[in-house]
Amino acid sequence: MQRLLAVLLLLASSSLGQQTSGKPAGRLICTPVPKGEIVRRVMPVYPKQVSAKALSDGVNVKLTIDKRGVPKDLQVTKGDPIFANAALDALRQWRWKPYKLNGEAVEVETSVYIRFEPAPE
Repeated sequence: MQRLLAVLLLLASSSLGQQTSGKPAGRLICTPVPKGEIVRRVMPVYPKQVSAKALSDGVNVKLTIDKRGVPKDLQVTKGDPIFANAALDALRQWRWKPYKLNGEAVEVETSVYIRFEPAPE
């Protein structure tokens, strides 16, 4: 169901953003990104400087998935700054299956939420 909803959002936003020439728009907005479209996911490393404190928090990152499936323009929009670098380092290594509209690859704007939990003792 979540994948269907995301596909519907992708189709709805793409039809709103199409240019009059019939070619796909340069960028689509799709939230959330279907999990099946992620082809490589790197888990973030829990920061060493907070491991003794056993903190937990989440980081929300806005990003663009380029036409090759590579993330770019990553921007932390919410979360504790102490976890931000770990989230960004991990997300820079993620890869997505390129999104296509009318057979052409398009860029997609989305956001990803990463939750940090200390390791159980």
